[in-house]
Amino acid sequence: MTEYQKFLASKSRTIHFDGIPDADLNPAMFPFQTDVVRWALRKGRAGIFADCGMGKTLMQLEWARVVASHTGGWC
Repeated sequence: MTEYQKFLASKSRTIHFDGIPDADLNPAMFPFQTDVVRWALRKGRAGIFADCGMGKTLMQLEWARVVASHTGGWC
């Protein structure tokens, strides 16, 4: 392996999922909202950047509810 290939290999990133693997979510959410919240929970540290009217507040509240339940009330 050349020095440049070693350099490129050192720059590769891996995705780590250190969060909550699975949770029961509010059935009132739309499927895309459920997918976003599940991803954020699995990721452990994530930002939910959604456009106006996409239900960010509902997604944030559901995320916080699951995290609080999982950690015994501490986020």
